[in-house]
Amino acid sequence: RNTPKVALLDIGANTGLVTLQAMNLSTTLAEVFLFEPVPRHTSAIKKNLRNLSSIHVNEFGLSDKNGESTIFTEATNHGNTSLLNSVIPEIGMISTQIQLVETTTYCNKFLNNFDRYVIKCDTQGMDALILSRIPDWVWKNCESAIIEVWALDEISKKDVEALLSMCQEFEYVAWQPNNRKEKIGLSEVSEFWLSKSGAHKNLFLSKNI
Repeated sequence: RNTPKVALLDIGANTGLVTLQAMNLSTTLAEVFLFEPVPRHTSAIKKNLRNLSSIHVNEFGLSDKNGESTIFTEATNHGNTSLLNSVIPEIGMISTQIQLVETTTYCNKFLNNFDRYVIKCDTQGMDALILSRIPDWVWKNCESAIIEVWALDEISKKDVEALLSMCQEFEYVAWQPNNRKEKIGLSEVSEFWLSKSGAHKNLFLSKNI
């Protein structure tokens, strides 16, 4: 039997260390697609992942359209980078011009020849907008996902609802990894995501419990 072809999507890859950790722990060989628009971060990714094969470093951000935008980075914590300047402290904020690529088009073009998908998304508030534009056929074959959920004013109810409607098939939905007692429903995810509280949590989704 052929081994299934797996694609790991790292959206908001920063310096690539999460992918490095995942690949070191993983028993399956995945082709990795990293999305990171900040040049200083992409050069770090290339250095950190130089020993891995099947790596695609995409030096742009995924979005709902193609174009250019300004991204903001916290001066004292370069991991804190967002297209939403409300997330970043103003003092010493670094602005960088970046490229954006429309999500659905990218997926249709580059991700259509895989059997399974694993998704990690951490974009400081852009997650619902990006993930709701990943096509349904990716979600249907997605084994697991980790999403950083930020309850910000800018979050669109339409994006959250569209995304969660594609996540019905995940058996495990929780704010904790691998803790059966902590399972929650998608309605609780929606409620938190749209609460505008400014809080954030990691959401863990998995099909094979």
